[in-house]
Amino acid sequence: MEGIRFPTVWICFWIIFSIDIHVIDSIAIDLPPRLGVVGNNTVTLECRYTLANGESFSSVTWSRKRHSESGFSDIAEADGAGNSGYSQAGEDIKTRTNLNYTLGMYTIRYSDVQCTDEAKYRCTVTYFRDSSRLTANGEMDFSLEAAPLKPSSLNLTPDPDIFTENQVVEFTCSGNVGKPAGSFWWFVYHGNQEVNKTSEAVVNPPFSSSGPNTCTFVRTSKLTLNLTRADDGLVVRCHVYHPTQMAPTTAGNSQRCSLDSDLCLQSKRLVVHYPVREGDITAFTEPKGPNFLVDSMVTLKCSVTSNPPAVFTWENSDSNATFRGNVWTLNRLSLLDRGVYVCTAKNNVSDVMYNVSASVNVNVVETTTPPTTTPTTRSTTAPFGGRTDKTIVEPDDGKTTMIIIIVCVVVGIILIIVAVVVFIIIRRRKKKTQVEEPPEKPFNNHSNLSMYKTQPDLVSDEKKFAQNNSFDFKTDQDLAYSDLKFDPTPRSRKPVAFRESTDYAHVQMPAV
Repeated sequence: MEGIRFPTVWICFWIIFSIDIHVIDSIAIDLPPRLGVVGNNTVTLECRYTLANGESFSSVTWSRKRHSESGFSDIAEADGAGNSGYSQAGEDIKTRTNLNYTLGMYTIRYSDVQCTDEAKYRCTVTYFRDSSRLTANGEMDFSLEAAPLKPSSLNLTPDPDIFTENQVVEFTCSGNVGKPAGSFWWFVYHGNQEVNKTSEAVVNPPFSSSGPNTCTFVRTSKLTLNLTRADDGLVVRCHVYHPTQMAPTTAGNSQRCSLDSDLCLQSKRLVVHYPVREGDITAFTEPKGPNFLVDSMVTLKCSVTSNPPAVFTWENSDSNATFRGNVWTLNRLSLLDRGVYVCTAKNNVSDVMYNVSASVNVNVVETTTPPTTTPTTRSTTAPFGGRTDKTIVEPDDGKTTMIIIIVCVVVGIILIIVAVVVFIIIRRRKKKTQVEEPPEKPFNNHSNLSMYKTQPDLVSDEKKFAQNNSFDFKTDQDLAYSDLKFDPTPRSRKPVAFRESTDYAHVQMPAV
């Protein structure tokens, strides 16, 4: 023994001691960890043990150590005779649990889980071995989760009865978000249209709740909206959700945020006032104009989007006619009804009056013939005088009829003018070509002068002239010879003088 060093002896002793402990303490204890849910939920804590040969059971005890406590306290115990009961520290769970002991297992069954049940639990088994009283134990964590509760409040800042366009409103939602800490979903509804606004919201860090649910958390989330005219009638809903106590597929499901849901709060329906603006007003006529026949009917219509609803007035600056309302029907139009009709829409927002205008033109035209009700047709002519089978149908309206009348009148006037000019030219040319013939006159001294077949060329046909034109003188010795003188103008046979004092008859012919 002198050659053995002290450390070597110590190591050998430790090995022998360890083997001896393992042999002596041969009991096996199994305590699987448990996860419970706060509320009327069932969960069972189990303590399983197994004794080795030669070991006999004495008792088993449940102990608990909360996070706020420094040590374990016994809450329940069972002995070898099968007797089981609660210890003084376990009186708080007596009405919410059941104890059950069978050989090799001792259980605590919760039917109503509270935050105070979350703790570290220990199971201790006492047994005998070779008349020695021994103990063995094992520990487990009993963790809890809690589903969220319905939001406790949904507040608006500011919160007037009527909002205005471009007003900034802050929505604040608060409530118990369960354990571990959940959060909030935000949805806005325009009628039946749902829009998820969760990404635009801000959520604060969770803090522990008070009261019996001290293990749960409370949070506050805020959503800020800049209201537009499209937000008139808007509804905002705040919906709490939990990452484990709610199925992930419910995210964004509006059915989870119905008015009957225990997880949702809804704001009032927002009333947003906004003024009329230039780009929203429209004015038009039915039927479409601008030309309308006398005695026909036209309806003027005007519309604009605004809240509160706009007040409409119509005015015709030409006739000073006015009408209050957005629909104005004009029956049996006359020429006095034509002109520009102006529609003015007004509304009051926050004690400020706004107005916009739009106009339509009504042109009333007269017609002497009733408008045709059948369409006019125009056929096309094929080459070589043939006709094609294609007929082009053109609608006839008041404008086409008026154009045709104007064209016909203009063409008629032009034709009359042309006819008058042609007639004048023909008359003038006819006057210039007409030759005046001298009347026949009797000769003196009972002489008879006869002319036949007057020809323009007297020089070339003198013989013929002499035969057809002769003087018949009587043989009266008292009469002198006659002298006949003609107009010297070319191609004129008009006599200009007749002299009877000559001794012989002398006829002077006109020059040619």
